[in-house]
Amino acid sequence: MVDQAKRARRRSRRPRRPRVVTLAVVFAAGIVGTGGCTSTPINVARATRAYPRHLHLTEHVMGDAEPVMAPASIDVQVFRDGSEIELVNAMPRSYRDFDLWINQRYVRRVASMPAGATVRLSLREFYDMRGEVFNAGGFWRTVASTPIRMVELQMTDQTPLLGLVAIAEPDDGR
Repeated sequence: MVDQAKRARRRSRRPRRPRVVTLAVVFAAGIVGTGGCTSTPINVARATRAYPRHLHLTEHVMGDAEPVMAPASIDVQVFRDGSEIELVNAMPRSYRDFDLWINQRYVRRVASMPAGATVRLSLREFYDMRGEVFNAGGFWRTVASTPIRMVELQMTDQTPLLGLVAIAEPDDGR
C-alpha cells in the first residue's frame, strides 16, 4: 500500500504534456516533411508568354518546286555545364536583345551575344508561361534534370525562330 502511494506521488510530480501540443508537433512535422514532395518551383511573377509555334518554321523555295517548310538554324553551339549553358557564337554576327527558347517551353531575355564570343547563362533563369523554372538539377535534386533538346533564338515577336546547335549531353548515369 505504501509503494502504491509513493508511485502515485511520483506520477503527480511529473508534468503532463497536453495532447494538443503533441498533436501540434506531429502536424508540423508532417507539413515540413511534405515540403520536399513539391514539383517544379513556380514563380507566377516570372510567367512568360506561350511558345510562338507559328514562327518555328520558315519557308524555303528550291528551284521550281513548291515551297518547303524547314527550320532555319545558325552556327551557335549550346553546351550544358551542370545548371548552366554555354553559348558559343561561331558566327561573324552579334546578336542583341533577343529571347532564347529551350525545348519550346522555357524562355529568357538575353542582352547580347557578341560575334565569336562565349556566353554563360544559368538554366535557373528560364521560365515557362506558368512561371515554372527549368529543372536544372543539382546536387540535392530528387528527380533527373530536364535534358536540353532544342534551343532557338527569337529576335522579335514577328521574325522566325532561329535554331541553335544543341550539343548532346553525356549520360551521367543518374
